Amino acid sequence: MRWDNAYHHQHITTYPHHLHRGSKILPSYHISCTEILKEIEYHLKNKK
Repeated sequence: MRWDNAYHHQHITTYPHHLHRGSKILPSYHISCTEILKEIEYHLKNKK
């Protein structure tokens, strides 16, 4: 998983902000380091 704001994927509604999750490109938003760490913590705690 990685957040990106490069100027590609113009079809994403939150362009240029988007999220790469595996092979999927998903809408995202400008995200802070704190929010990223919370997201990582959530995924680590809920990993199945």
